[in-house]
Amino acid sequence: MVAGLCLGSWLPGFAATPPAKAKSGDADSIIAAYLVNFLRYVEWPESVPPAGEPWRIGVVKSDVLAELLKRLTSGKIVRGRPIAIVNADNLGGLRDCQIVLLADLPAGDASVTKALVERPVLTVVYRGKTPVEVAAVIELVLQNRNIRYRLNPELLAARGLRATPGLLENALPVAGNPVRQTQ
Repeated sequence: MVAGLCLGSWLPGFAATPPAKAKSGDADSIIAAYLVNFLRYVEWPESVPPAGEPWRIGVVKSDVLAELLKRLTSGKIVRGRPIAIVNADNLGGLRDCQIVLLADLPAGDASVTKALVERPVLTVVYRGKTPVEVAAVIELVLQNRNIRYRLNPELLAARGLRATPGLLENALPVAGNPVRQTQ
């Protein structure tokens, strides 16, 4: 098994070795597993989330993905905290989330960066569903029938977040900005 983002422990019947194979209808399940695992492979400031609060993963208007995430996280504890799933009508409803999936957003939605850029939020984009111009810390991409991810280390650092070695070793390089394998 490859060290790093192991999806097998979060997605029953799923192969444990990244990259995750994307079969018809499985993309949402794979995306959900990645989102949950990012909680384990990203380091947030000590005060995030606030004491006594759960980790929050947010999606905008995605009942299917929200339900998958709820089933996947039911009873799970990550770093001593439970996980709550927030399915909001808009980005404003995701202000208290640590991870926000930006999918199915209208092209040119400038509110994305304004609402989330100055906070320790891991923004994740799935390029199959979101316009390319939306900047994200992590970009999920379909590559040879596999869903993989690219990491933007500059945006990660700007949000006050740090990548663990497991996150770095499995990331695809970003054109013109290779992912550093050490910190």
